Amino acid sequence: MNNEIVELALAELNPVIVCEIEVSKENKNLQQIINKSLFESKVGSKSNFISYECKINKKQINIEGFSKGIIELYKNDNDYEYDKRISFLRYFLDLVCEEKEKKFFKNENIDEKLREYAKIFILELVNSYSTNKIKSFYKDINIIAELNYEKKHVNGKILLLKDKKIEKHIEYMFKLPKGIKNTDVKMIRKLLEITNNENYLISNGDEVLGIGRITKIESIKNREMMVVTFIGKGHYKLSYIHVEAKGCVEKYIVSIKNGIPKLIETDYSEVKLSNIYQDIFGEKIDSNIEKIIKKATTQSKGTMIVLTDSAESQMEELSSYGMKIKKRKIQTEDILNITAIDGAIMLDDKGDCYGIGVILDGIAKGAQGNPERGARYNSAIKYVAKCKNEEIEIKVMIIVVSEDGMIDILPDRIEIEKDINKRLLECRQNFKINEYREVIENCKNILNINNKIEEAYFYMALSKDNLKDYQGALLDYQGALKLNSKNTSTYFNKGIIKIQLGHYLEALLEFDEIIKLDPNDKGAYYSKGHVQSLLGNNEEAILNYSEALKLEKDKNIYYDRGFEKAILGNNEEAILDFNEALKLDPNFSAVYNNRGNSKVAIGDGKGAILDFNKYIKLNPKSFLGYLNRAFAKIELIDYQGAISDFTNAKRLDPNNDTYDELIKEYNTKLN
Repeated sequence: MNNEIVELALAELNPVIVCEIEVSKENKNLQQIINKSLFESKVGSKSNFISYECKINKKQINIEGFSKGIIELYKNDNDYEYDKRISFLRYFLDLVCEEKEKKFFKNENIDEKLREYAKIFILELVNSYSTNKIKSFYKDINIIAELNYEKKHVNGKILLLKDKKIEKHIEYMFKLPKGIKNTDVKMIRKLLEITNNENYLISNGDEVLGIGRITKIESIKNREMMVVTFIGKGHYKLSYIHVEAKGCVEKYIVSIKNGIPKLIETDYSEVKLSNIYQDIFGEKIDSNIEKIIKKATTQSKGTMIVLTDSAESQMEELSSYGMKIKKRKIQTEDILNITAIDGAIMLDDKGDCYGIGVILDGIAKGAQGNPERGARYNSAIKYVAKCKNEEIEIKVMIIVVSEDGMIDILPDRIEIEKDINKRLLECRQNFKINEYREVIENCKNILNINNKIEEAYFYMALSKDNLKDYQGALLDYQGALKLNSKNTSTYFNKGIIKIQLGHYLEALLEFDEIIKLDPNDKGAYYSKGHVQSLLGNNEEAILNYSEALKLEKDKNIYYDRGFEKAILGNNEEAILDFNEALKLDPNFSAVYNNRGNSKVAIGDGKGAILDFNKYIKLNPKSFLGYLNRAFAKIELIDYQGAISDFTNAKRLDPNNDTYDELIKEYNTKLN
């Protein structure tokens, strides 16, 4: 692949793709091109690969891989033109680089576009393996991938032969007198139950011919046979047969799940392995560990490699479930023999082995595990979760090699992050529509996957607060603070709950923590003022309201400070604060009522009546305005007006007998 194509591909992809590219040291020219394309856009490097991430329309595409072997193919123009036909990722890169496809991401649904590309790619590929024009293969394979047989998800393999001559390399278990067309999806799904890692459904691309295995490999040419491997519901992959000294090996082409292709070059990515190892253990992976893992991925029976910083103590715990051995280095040439038995190999993060044939333990919680995958994969998922949720977290990563050829590196941070982000989005949406119990359940599932997600604790606490489970909410807020002790919103919400519980002094401590973190947090000072008022500390309340007002003018704070001043008898100052509140909101009705009371207190009865008139106009159904205006009229010796207001107050507040006594008293004064 020439340098111009690489440069163009990166230039077109970088607005929309997460791209992880491993650059071989020998290929300096390619490295310079990638550095120029990416680093000039302020992209950072990470260990021995380059990572670029950007999102568009809240979606992103992940490209992983570009292993060392792939880089060599890129350097060879002749190989590239052929190789792009058996690599969906390369096919995709070329399409994106075409003029007509340059801006499709901005206008179309990415998943739908990828489905379209996958269909075209697979049909072109399969038709190159068949003498007949096959139009329905993609549709048929996707239907088969969705079918259950006796409640079991699909697993099995179809081997496609490039031409009839290649049949000489097949030893049939049985051959059908008449082929079964691909469109007979139920029959093909049934026959897949007979297949395994050695025995395939044999197909010419158009119809299934029988069931058999590959033999006489010495004369097979590479890429003369292609394999469709069904992995689980809606999930399958395509590979081609590659001949090596040890026998036939399936080489990855593309993986499809629910119609969407994964953008990776190989099942096993050295880049991904290195990246996850660095994330977990904080250092570069040892080259001997890399070699052991790479060799283990070729184990046809499947296996697991466990890497942990606590290998010795874990083997003590699991000694009843595996063979504990004396610490020793594993040689690469021994790995296939050691992994031939069931169970995992237990290595420390330096590559020393402490156990073989280990059956991993772990308790399934929440949404952990995948019913579409085998016991090996699910035990690894559970074990990773168990280690993560220990009181002192155990650092662990597991390489799972399944019998169907799938290779998983756990924890898969991309898949985990996608799952958690999806669940967090559901939490936010459910919270908006007051589905608080749904939020709590989803947050629990998130924390079972990863108990270090602050937002899950936060939303769980908010939901419990709304359900009046205040103690539960406080515990969850405390969980959030253990993860982030500088989140002022968490302290604020704890403070509000403690006010509701009547724990005023504890509430003050929460607001003090906010002020330590952010001396310019107006809300913390305002809340402290409110709590001091509840405690009867009016002067302290005024001081805190004043601090809040230094930071920002606020009608509510002016009102509350005025209210505290009025309680202390400082009615002239209270009126000044009420005036400021009304400048900010001329229709703030409560201010008119309280300013009216302060005016009565300083002998301004006429001014008070004007304020009560305004309050009544804004709140015609409130008895309070009439009651207070009545007392203002009494100050002006307007007993008839006061009696009229008491009568209106009684009409709006009929269960209060006090009005009758007041009316009687001032009727007497009139007479």
